[in-house]
Amino acid sequence: MAGEPLDLHRSCARAREWASLRTDGELSELERLLLRRHLSRCEGCRVFVDVVAVTTEVLRATPFERPSRALEPVPPRPPRARRLRYGLVAAAAAAMVAAGVSTAVLVSGDGRSPGQTPPVTDIAQLPPGSPGTTLVEPPRTNV
Repeated sequence: MAGEPLDLHRSCARAREWASLRTDGELSELERLLLRRHLSRCEGCRVFVDVVAVTTEVLRATPFERPSRALEPVPPRPPRARRLRYGLVAAAAAAMVAAGVSTAVLVSGDGRSPGQTPPVTDIAQLPPGSPGTTLVEPPRTNV
């Protein structure tokens, strides 16, 4: 009987699966009869069935408990180097915006609001010798 240990192993595996199904009430009448027959001659499977029965009873009798914290996965935080890089990019973007705004203010004029005309200044009102009071004639060209 060379094939007996392999057949015994297969029948024990099947019997243990049936024992588990029996605890959930999912075993057919034929499977119940075959399980009972196997248990009558296999001590190891009888012990297994008893352990499964007791474990199932204890688990079903135990009240449910709420977990102490959420069991949903927490999204991982980016590594420190990446957070630092994002901070530097944000700071550089803010500096560029500030530079753009200040450049726009400087280029747009002398700080007056749009539509305001600058005050008129006659050259006659400037003191002599101040910049812009000396008239320079353009060079003459001979044609």
